[in-house]
Amino acid sequence: MTFNEKDYKGKLECIEKYYSNDTLFFAAYFNNYNNFHIYIRIDYIEKLKSYKLRWFDLDFVKTSKLSVYESSEYIEEDVILEIEKLCSTLTIDQKKNYWGKENNVGIYIDSKCNNSQEVKIKFYKYIPEGHNELYEIMSLVFDNLPSKLNPFFREISYIYSGEADNFAYENNFRFDLFKGDLDKLFEIPVVIRGTRYYDERRVLFLEKVDDRYFAVVNGNELYVVIIKYDEVSKDMQVYCSCPYEGFCKHVYAVIMAIREKDFKKFYKIMPKRNYSDMFDKLMNINYVFSIGMVEDVFGILTDDGNVKWLPILDEDNNSKWVIVEDDNDNKLTKTMTRFLDTVNK
Repeated sequence: MTFNEKDYKGKLECIEKYYSNDTLFFAAYFNNYNNFHIYIRIDYIEKLKSYKLRWFDLDFVKTSKLSVYESSEYIEEDVILEIEKLCSTLTIDQKKNYWGKENNVGIYIDSKCNNSQEVKIKFYKYIPEGHNELYEIMSLVFDNLPSKLNPFFREISYIYSGEADNFAYENNFRFDLFKGDLDKLFEIPVVIRGTRYYDERRVLFLEKVDDRYFAVVNGNELYVVIIKYDEVSKDMQVYCSCPYEGFCKHVYAVIMAIREKDFKKFYKIMPKRNYSDMFDKLMNINYVFSIGMVEDVFGILTDDGNVKWLPILDEDNNSKWVIVEDDNDNKLTKTMTRFLDTVNK
C-alpha cells in the first residue's frame, strides 16, 4: 500500500493498526507544526515485558511497510511510572479550547489524571499555562528522543522551560537556504524591496557562527537579522528586530547576501581588564560583535537581538574597550586612536 504525500490521516490510521497488538501508553502528534508532521508513541510490548518509544516523520512515510520508517528505542519502566505519577496531579479542562486552526499538538496518555481516566489534550503551539505537569511529562519523553527533535520540545514548552533562545525566531520550517524558491516565503512587494536593499549594499555586516548567520541591515534604522540553519535537515529559523510581522525585506536582503557569499565580518571588541600575561588574556577572552563607533560610542549586538550604543570612555577618559578583531584596513583601530588622541589633547 502506498500513500499520497499529504495523506497524514491515512498514515496515522495505518500506524495505529500496524501496532494494534501492542498496548498504547502514550501518543503525541505534531499536526502541521511549522510544516512538520511528527508522530511519537510509547507502547507496552507484552512478549518482551517492556516499553518501546517509536517516532515517525510522516512526511517520509510512503508505504505501509512501517518498519522502514520507524525509529525506536526501549524505555525504562521508571520513566513510565514517573509519567503516571505526574498524570495523577494533572487536571485537563475538557471544556476549555486550547485548539488552533493549524500548528496543533495532540497528546494522549493512558493514565488517570485528576478529572479523567486518561489524558487527552490538544493545544495550539505551546503547552497551555497552568499545565506544568504536562511540561514535565513531555520533558521525560523528549529526554529519550534524538536531539534533532529537541526544537519541537523547546517551542511547545516555551512558557515553562526558560531555555528558549533569546531571539524571537519565526517558527521553525524546512527550507533550502541556498536553493529554495524565495517567492514561496516572501510576498512580491517584499521581494522587490529586499532586492533593492541588497543592491544598495544595505547589508552592512554578515557573519556565520556555528549554525547561525548574524547580520545588520541599514533600514529606517539599524536592524539585526539572525538566521539559524541546519544544512543537513534544512531546518531554518529567522529573526529580525524590525516591527514587520512575517518575512521582511531585511531578511530577504540577508539571504541574497548569503547566497552571493557577500560576507563582512563584525568588529570584535571586549571590555578592558587587567591581565597578568598574554596567556591569561587569551584564556579569558569574551568578545562581543560590534558594528563600529560613532562619535564617542560603540555599537554592539545585544543578547536580545538589537543594536545598543555604549560609551567608549570611562570616567577618567580612558578607553573601556579592547579591539580584538579589526578589518583588513584596521579601520576601527585607526578611528579609535584618532578619537583618543583628540580626547587626551
